[in-house]
Amino acid sequence: YSADTIRMFVLQTHYRSPIEFTGESMDASRAATTRLIRAARLAREVDGAGAYTPGSGDDFLETCHAGFIEAMDNDFNTPVAVSILFAIADKAFQTTDQSLAQLYACALQHYASILGLTLFDTSCVVDSGTAAGVLDLVLKLREDARARKDYSSSDLIREHLLDLGIKVMDVKGGSATWERM
Repeated sequence: YSADTIRMFVLQTHYRSPIEFTGESMDASRAATTRLIRAARLAREVDGAGAYTPGSGDDFLETCHAGFIEAMDNDFNTPVAVSILFAIADKAFQTTDQSLAQLYACALQHYASILGLTLFDTSCVVDSGTAAGVLDLVLKLREDARARKDYSSSDLIREHLLDLGIKVMDVKGGSATWERM
């Protein structure tokens, strides 16, 4: 589970209440965190996405700000604060006005960061094992091109990998290895 998922799990229960750790509750926290990440992504999809500062003039966000402050001042009531995050995310998804969606997404990131949530989108992050597998596949495609005597495709693959900092080394027997430069 990601750091945000674990934080979400903890934040959804008031600190004075007992917390029950189960696989199902962690999966629910992961789903909840993913929903917030998708909403926050709206801010990054618009050029010029900026930081949010309370006092934007939007009535909905002003109400959310007051509710968030009240929840935190009321014995650090994080479950209520988290519910406000979801209300903002819902508004970001519902609006058809792109600039308003961006404003809501920036506000969501602002309030989430106060609770220690990064809402970092890892959906496009590839681990090293997957990256190595993709490189091996590309080298296999290059090897197939060489076997068909399609040297222009083989050379093109090598050049593109080199541009990415991957050196391809051909070995006797037709296969190739790679290393980072």
